Amino acid sequence: MAWYNVSSGWIAQLTIYPMYADMSAYGPQAFHGFGRGYLSRLPIIILPAGVMCLAWALLLWLPCRNVPKRIVWTIVAFCIAFVAVTPIPANAQHQMSVEGFSNALQARLLWSNGIRAIIFTVIGLLALNAAHRRWVISEPPGT
Repeated sequence: MAWYNVSSGWIAQLTIYPMYADMSAYGPQAFHGFGRGYLSRLPIIILPAGVMCLAWALLLWLPCRNVPKRIVWTIVAFCIAFVAVTPIPANAQHQMSVEGFSNALQARLLWSNGIRAIIFTVIGLLALNAAHRRWVISEPPGT
């Protein structure tokens, strides 16, 4: 699930959000249509991120063998950082839907979503580390 979110973050960063500038070249109607279409599908896109963050938070109370609390706390902290950063790109998208496309709003959308894509990448790498510890590293017998 972590790597689904990594790919979602980078797909938005590298393809979807740059298309806003492309769509604006076809006029406000095309731009608003594309924006509405994307935003109407957003809940199904971000649902896995919520489930992933909830699952990691649950591991704070339901420990998993060989997964250090330090990794779990770090992932939960990055999930909180993701939530804290999300209003910035959401606000930029909202402003564009109301005011129309602008290079300044797209720049804000791209840098703030870039932060989210990096956050998801770090979570993905930490999740790989946790999975490796969980399934490959075994405890010595008798401990």
